[in-house]
Amino acid sequence: MSAEDVDIEELEDDDPDLVKKLRAQIRAQGKRTKIAEEAAVERDQVRRELAFLRVGIPETGPGKLFAKAYDGDLDADAIRTAAIEYGILESKEASADEKAAHERMESASAGAPPGDAAADIARELREIGAMPAHQGEVAMRTFLERHPELVRADVSKW
Repeated sequence: MSAEDVDIEELEDDDPDLVKKLRAQIRAQGKRTKIAEEAAVERDQVRRELAFLRVGIPETGPGKLFAKAYDGDLDADAIRTAAIEYGILESKEASADEKAAHERMESASAGAPPGDAAADIARELREIGAMPAHQGEVAMRTFLERHPELVRADVSKW
């Protein structure tokens, strides 16, 4: 008969082998419990990290600090809202300047007189300069694709 099959009512207080077996089982169960608890903590950490990565929170600088301090719901919308509130991410809503620029572009393509192109370019470059580095880099590439005339091919003259 194994220690697992022993009925508590049949136990004798003076059986040292049984006591040793039960203590060994208790220690083993304690180890299994500790391993399960550690795995649960690690699983929760991985889920948290994944939630922030899916939203696009940077893993360095302010994004790292935000992720460490955030204690809200791990829902993507909740994280995104808080990140926008704290300036970690930019709002996806177009600003008034962006809307005006889009309207000028639409009206220019429809034959209406265009707005001041130099002022638009300068404003757009100021906006790109005010963006966090990871967003500004992407915005600058997009800007240069839209304005190839501003790219110099011969950099030796610089």
